[in-house]
This record gives sequence, C-alpha cells and structure tokens, in this order.
Amino acid sequence: MPGPVDTPIPTVLIVGAGLGGLMLGAILESTDISYHILERATELRPLGSAIALSGNILPAFEQLGIYEELRNASLPHISTDMVPAHKISMGKKVLRTKENDNKVAVYCSDNTIYEYSVLVGADGVYSAVRQNMYKQLEEDGNLPSRDKDAFSIGFITMVGISHPPDPAKYPELNDDNRTHFRLVIGENNDSVKSVDSMLKQFQDFPCGFGGTMKDIFDVTPRELICKVFLEEKLLPGAGQGAVMAMKDAVVLANCIYNMRDESDKSINAAFNSYHRQRHREADEIIKGSNIMTKIMFGHASIEQTPNQLAPLVENRGLGYIIPQDGRKDAEKKSHSV
Repeated sequence: MPGPVDTPIPTVLIVGAGLGGLMLGAILESTDISYHILERATELRPLGSAIALSGNILPAFEQLGIYEELRNASLPHISTDMVPAHKISMGKKVLRTKENDNKVAVYCSDNTIYEYSVLVGADGVYSAVRQNMYKQLEEDGNLPSRDKDAFSIGFITMVGISHPPDPAKYPELNDDNRTHFRLVIGENNDSVKSVDSMLKQFQDFPCGFGGTMKDIFDVTPRELICKVFLEEKLLPGAGQGAVMAMKDAVVLANCIYNMRDESDKSINAAFNSYHRQRHREADEIIKGSNIMTKIMFGHASIEQTPNQLAPLVENRGLGYIIPQDGRKDAEKKSHSV
C-alpha cells in the first residue's frame, strides 16, 4: 500500500534530455515532486530520423494532455515542448557522483553541484551516471561479471535532417496520409569512416525517391549530420531505444511517485520494482530488433523468425500514469511499490 502523504517527498535529478529524460520530466511536472534535468550538450539539435510511436506509449501522451498536439504535428512533425525550459540546464557534463545521507550529489565540469534524493541516468549507452555507479560497485566488489563485458558494435550509421526538398522533385512529400521510407543498402565495409568519407562513399547511390543520395546530402546542413555506433548490450535498469525509454519513464515515474519516503529502503524498493517491470521486455525487444535488422538487410527472412519478431508488434499496454493532482489523492495511485 502507498505510504502516508506527509512523509518527505523525494527530489529527482535526471541526467540526459533525450526522449526518456524529457518524458520522465513531463510526468513529474504533473506532481509536486521536485526535479531537474542536466544535459551535456549546449543546445538541442534535431539529429536522428523519424520515430514511430506505437499504441503502447500513446496512452501516456493522452494522459499528459498532448496527444492531439502530437498527432497534429506528426505529418510533418514540428516540435513538442514537454517540460518547462527552466527545468533543463544545458552544457552540464557530469564528472562524478557521490552518495551521502540519503542524497546523491552530482559534480559537473563547470564546478556546479546538484543534490537530489533520486538520480536517473537518461544519458544514453555511455551514461556518465552508469559509469560512476559501476566504478563504485567494482571498487566495492559488487559489480556483476556480465556488466563488465564490452559492447558489441553491430553497425555504424549516419543520421541527418535535410532542409525541405522540392515536392515537385519528390512527389511523396505531397502525401498527407502516410510517411514514406526508402532503404539504400551499400556494400559491406568493416572500416570506421569519418562522416565526410561516408558521405562521399554513398553520394552516387540511387535515391529511392529519385536522383542520387548526393541530392539529399547537398540540402542537409553539415551540423545536422552525425555518425552513430549501433551497439548491442542489455544493461540492467537501462532503457533500450526511444519508445522503450519513454515507456521506462512512465513506469519509473510511478515507482518514484509511490515511494513511502526518501530513505535508501524506499529508493531501492522503487528501482527494484522498475527492474521487475521493464527488464524482460527490454531483453525481448533487443533480440527482436536484432532479427529485424537482419531481415531488412537480407540476412534472414520473416518466415524463419516469426516468433522472435512478436515483441516488436505486441500491444503491451502501460498502466495509468500518476494522477494529475500529484500526491494529493493517494487512493488514485495506479501502482504501489
């Protein structure tokens, strides 16, 4: 059962302003739980590609009151402000963390220090929060051997967002009913290339929408092109990908909301509950994603791997997120730790 509402309310520090971190912040914004987000980058850039939101996560947007806005912005997707700007501090490179008296202090490279009762690492696969935590666990002899394994670098990809091309040249842009995808598959190449050399390698490939890939590259600002290593490893307590990160945020927000107090016991119970709810699905999604990649590039067929793809298409609904009136009505809580 949820604890009394007059106990100390936890404070939450989120490192990373990706989709997972912003979703967690958006949910906590509807409560009286104090939070702040630290982001290493000095500005937010729209790097990446389209994100497909499945029915699993859409109820969360409905409860946040932004579903219609998100839907209207989908074609084309414009922007969605999910948390107040003053709750995000940019240019914050986390150097180390330290636990002390039911609090955790985060030390940044600009000599600022943040102290909260709960710390959430939403800063990607090379999370500074996770690295500091693992370092302490290893020094104490408590780091599981499986967490010492290196990442498996499966692919290198290049992402970018171009300026709006000419609809007369690319008629698909006039289609308001659906989004179009095209794959351009190159030859196997094991060398790690720079962005410029990758652009040069693929510039003469035919573009699925017409012309060559160089036509797309030429209308893409250089600062919006980035090389990304796609690595595979299941990290305990870690989110896996954008949609998974948002689902993680919903579950984690409920776990934090239902904490009895800000003691170590309550914090451990909250994160143990989060792990129980999310770890299995994350494992299945990684395996399914690996198979889907092989299918897309001709190394496997759907007929051979139907069961392994099931986790990618199953509708696994989320429980209701915390009520909009925050901690005022404990009986409305949808989860208990």
